[in-house]
Amino acid sequence: MKKIFLIFILFSINSFSQVGVNTSSPQTALDVEGNMRIATTEESTTAEYVLTVDDNQIVKKIPITTFGSGGTDVVDSRIYAIIPKNTAQYFQTNGTNYNVTFDGTITGINISNISVSSDQTSINFPANKAFKVTGMIGVKGKTVPSSGGATSGNPGYITSKFVAGTGATLVISTQGYSESSTERYDDGGVTNPIIIFTTGDSGGSIQLSARFAGGSAGTTGYYLAGQPTDSSIGTYFIIEEL
Repeated sequence: MKKIFLIFILFSINSFSQVGVNTSSPQTALDVEGNMRIATTEESTTAEYVLTVDDNQIVKKIPITTFGSGGTDVVDSRIYAIIPKNTAQYFQTNGTNYNVTFDGTITGINISNISVSSDQTSINFPANKAFKVTGMIGVKGKTVPSSGGATSGNPGYITSKFVAGTGATLVISTQGYSESSTERYDDGGVTNPIIIFTTGDSGGSIQLSARFAGGSAGTTGYYLAGQPTDSSIGTYFIIEEL
């Protein structure tokens, strides 16, 4: 009788390939619905892996070198991108804020979830991530001749600042400043607008607000530079997932 009971126990254990704790429908070999507590753990100075949980709550091991200088997985799995401006952007009125258009092609790695709004004034980012965006802002000048070539007009400068849009939570945003090479004021030259922000469950977006000014810039309009080239300064935006 004891032998029959032992055989039944062994058969019962082998017949269940998945075991659930607080769940009647386990999805893996061991499925725990709830918190897990381990009273005692062993310390190790030679650990090769750490345990993480993915989006499906599955525990996985990742090489510990990933988190150090010897690993590339952290960089390879994140979003790094550049958006250049294709065309110069006209700011008509001195001292008026304009939304900068992102009209260039997005290039980089893991960029499938980054997009630009239909009016080209917002960059849309994927959900539940943290990003840093740096603006490299170039000044085109006061007027653009119909025949092309160099611009003409009085010197001036452009100030700019990133703004967190729908779904984005601002961490920090700095003021940007770019002046023409003939600007008459001792203003320092160039500072880059930078924003650090996080996105929510539905993603998030940012905009860049900019305007022109300057004692000699006049009131007939000013241009933000477009595509950078080997011979002229341009405007582009560097995206880094943190």
